[in-house]
Amino acid sequence: MQVTYKGKKYRSISLACDFLGISPVTVCVKYKGVPVEQAFDRILENKRKNNCTDHLGYGFESKRAMAKFYNIPYETLLFRLKSHWDLKLALTTPVGKPRGKSANG
Repeated sequence: MQVTYKGKKYRSISLACDFLGISPVTVCVKYKGVPVEQAFDRILENKRKNNCTDHLGYGFESKRAMAKFYNIPYETLLFRLKSHWDLKLALTTPVGKPRGKSANG
C-alpha cells in the first residue's frame, strides 16, 4: 500500500517508517485506525517532546522513567547501555539473580 507523508510518496508504510526512524509496530498497534499521516505526526511530535524513546518508538521523559516502565533498575540500564548493549536487549533482558557473598545469605 502506497503512503504519502508531507508530499513524499513511499511504496509502503514500512519503508516510510524506516525513512522517518519510526517503528512500524508503533504505527500499526498504537495508532491502529488513525490515518497514517496523522499517526506519523503524533509519533514524531512525541519524539521531539520526550527526551528518549525505546526500541518500539514509545517516548519517555527520561531513561529513568523508561527503566521503571520495563521494570529494571536504572543503574542496570545505564550499565548495559555504557557496555554497548543494543537498546532492545538492554530493556528486555531480565535482571539476573544477585551474585557474591550477599546472595548466599
